[in-house]
Amino acid sequence: MIPITVEEIKKATRGILICGPKEMEVERISTDSRSIFGEDLFFALRGENFDGHNFVSDALEKGALGAVVEKDFRAKENKVIIKVKDTTRALGDLARAIRKRLSASVVAITGSNGKTTTKDMVAHILSASGGVVKAEKSYNNFVGLPLTIFSATAGTDFLVAEMGTSEKGEIARLVDIAGPDVAVITNISQTHLEGLANIEGVASAKAEILDGLRPEGLAIVNGDDDWCRKILGRSPARVISFGLGSEVDVRAKDIAISADGIQFTLGRERFSLALLGRFNVYNALAAVAVARRFGTPLE
Repeated sequence: MIPITVEEIKKATRGILICGPKEMEVERISTDSRSIFGEDLFFALRGENFDGHNFVSDALEKGALGAVVEKDFRAKENKVIIKVKDTTRALGDLARAIRKRLSASVVAITGSNGKTTTKDMVAHILSASGGVVKAEKSYNNFVGLPLTIFSATAGTDFLVAEMGTSEKGEIARLVDIAGPDVAVITNISQTHLEGLANIEGVASAKAEILDGLRPEGLAIVNGDDDWCRKILGRSPARVISFGLGSEVDVRAKDIAISADGIQFTLGRERFSLALLGRFNVYNALAAVAVARRFGTPLE
């Protein structure tokens, strides 16, 4: 993690320093009191079935240097307590501040299917060009994304993030936190309809990743997906498409599927994947498009 002082955390989270030295540097963030390593700053998050405030004392006893809380809490003088309005929001605000200090290029990936596989492919390919930090497991929400950002250091060249959504505005918030240089949409289908109502709602929610791109950024989208094509106009940045159709920018041809995996031709090169499923061709094409953006060689 990029070191940051307590005073800077207070400002980033719009919090109030209840106690503790404001000049102290923080190099680790934790949201789970069971995994306190020592000298972490513990964020007491709330959820439907838990309240991190019940574990603040445990975290401090295990060596945490302090906690970010919503409730009044007093600790020993050498412990840091920062009070905020919403600890989950504060976690994202701190991640946003840390992101601005990173020199790493950020790749953000969303889509109804294939996010995690594409993320892993992108991270693997980019590792040939520099240090990579990627989202662990499916860390694609208001907690997972900040933790991914916190795991980056001054030596990180690429940060590969995953963004999920079940409600309007969630990806917009994640994009605001991560500030991606490249945004990838793998596909759009009828998922999470309970929060997004219909396929139009899903498409609009996924398009939030495009809204947040800077003009100098890059959008990489599935050119064979009807709904991806419909939302392209929302990107202020250049758009590159991938797929199997004749009008896409990154196109796979001569696909062969066997029990050993998949082979396809891209340009003059023949690629092999030790994966099953035609859908993985699309995931691989998205990863290739990202690699080309950064000039990473493909092997």
